[in-house]
Amino acid sequence: MLRAALDAVLGTAFAVSRAALPRLAASRQVDGGAIVAVSSVNAFLAAPGLPAYAAAKAGLEGLVRQLALEYGPTASGSTRSPPA
Repeated sequence: MLRAALDAVLGTAFAVSRAALPRLAASRQVDGGAIVAVSSVNAFLAAPGLPAYAAAKAGLEGLVRQLALEYGPTASGSTRSPPA
């Protein structure tokens, strides 16, 4: 269950971000670009029965922060957590 959640949430976000970064860097000169990931309140607050999901969403938060640090000058990134 953990592997499935990590692959679905974190693995997909990593793969799509990696593929998009070269185009975002190129388009930033013209009209900008950004990576927006949809997170969850479960990345920050524990809830019963959701350890794999919460771990994957917390990883997503970390991934987007890291991408912003490394690629901030060429592509911006942010996560959005829907209100609880």
